[in-house]
Amino acid sequence: LRRSADREEQEQVRAQAATSLGSLCAGAPEAARLDVVACLLGVLADERSTGAPVRQGIVLAFGRLVEAGEDPRDQAARVALRAVVEGGERAARGLALLALAEIAGRPSRNDGETTLVAALVPARATEEYLRATLLASKGPLRAWAALALGLHGYALARRGLALEESSRGALARRARGERAAESASALALAAGLAGAGGALATLEERS
Repeated sequence: LRRSADREEQEQVRAQAATSLGSLCAGAPEAARLDVVACLLGVLADERSTGAPVRQGIVLAFGRLVEAGEDPRDQAARVALRAVVEGGERAARGLALLALAEIAGRPSRNDGETTLVAALVPARATEEYLRATLLASKGPLRAWAALALGLHGYALARRGLALEESSRGALARRARGERAAESASALALAAGLAGAGGALATLEERS
């Protein structure tokens, strides 16, 4: 934690420290997890001394650490990830989309204290955001948004749930209509992960 926040440390070391925190602290006691989230939020906010590698490392850590619950630190981290999507460098924007999907796709440790409908509210909100980003974006960000939405759908399926029909339809339409080969393959893969129809045929057409 100290190395990730140390302005005198090399950027790559700080980035690796942040990413490692995501793996080490994901299952930590709630108070410790939230303390790490708060510290990384502070580092991310210090734009003058936090370069692209560190921001990307923190985004990756948030994907593992942050939960979809109502704690203010979790909420602030999710808001920060959306801010990265809207205004970060290209790689960080894509990673932030994946992090949001990862957070929303897994059960929160507090889900057992609420109803299934209430527990799914954050997941559906993230799904709506990812779908809107998919429909509004172009180029590489569209492919990232599609992969994030597909991974979110796959995570929901493991919980016995599914993406909304509008999301599956958006993925299928984008996969069929994409002209760039690399983006089309990513879109088709995302559609397949989400259970949207026509994904295999699209991949075969591109091979």
